[in-house]
Amino acid sequence: MARRVLDSDLLSDLLRGANAHVVANARRYHADHQVLTFTSLTALEILSGLHHIGASAQIKRAEALFAENDEIQPNVEDYRLAAEIIGSLLRAGTPIGFIDPAIAACAIRRGYAVASANTSHFEYIRSVGYGFHLENWRDDPESLALCAGD
Repeated sequence: MARRVLDSDLLSDLLRGANAHVVANARRYHADHQVLTFTSLTALEILSGLHHIGASAQIKRAEALFAENDEIQPNVEDYRLAAEIIGSLLRAGTPIGFIDPAIAACAIRRGYAVASANTSHFEYIRSVGYGFHLENWRDDPESLALCAGD
């Protein structure tokens, strides 16, 4: 089974315990891989929001979650692919910012799938020619093929 790169919305759900399906999917995935995988861009997005509202207890929880899991730090090649994706999205008239294309680039370059609840952004990326497996972990875990081959 391919590893998954978790998007910010799912890690935020996990930190808040906000969605039972996300928690169940994360537990199943963690049982197979022992770690969750995310990018430093996701950490940036989550921590900046928590700092904005002064949520010190939540910042500590987020930092603990980040420390015990697998944080991908994008490299030069990841950013070059992200720039290509962003250009393709702009040409297609579907700009979505910089973070989701960079997350997708990290996943694509490593052969990982993407797990997100914001599937529309990642569908735009797929629609301009960049292939990767996409899952919405807010869906029922029984409906996802977490334990099956991709």
